[in-house]
Amino acid sequence: MFANFGGLLYGYSLASHIQHADSIGVSIALERDLREPARRDTLHAAHHARLISDVFTSLQLRLYVGYRFVGSDPAPLVAARRSIDDLLQGFGTLYEDWMRSEYSR
Repeated sequence: MFANFGGLLYGYSLASHIQHADSIGVSIALERDLREPARRDTLHAAHHARLISDVFTSLQLRLYVGYRFVGSDPAPLVAARRSIDDLLQGFGTLYEDWMRSEYSR
């Protein structure tokens, strides 16, 4: 149940810089907004998809821990995970588009 939660660590690693608005945190947002429009728009779309995905991931993690703590059958969570996966498929290729925009130069 707890596989694939490592992706949350990236946001966690940046959170302190952004929250404290230190030079790293400020430069991240500034650099993103100064990109050429096509790169900026691709990044923003992928970032918004990631924010939504992270909320679902955090929710699932909390539910998995709660179910495990009280000894409940996790079958309903597995079904919910399938529904969430279907929803996230609706984001299409936003991540791949961003990767291509940033790293295919």
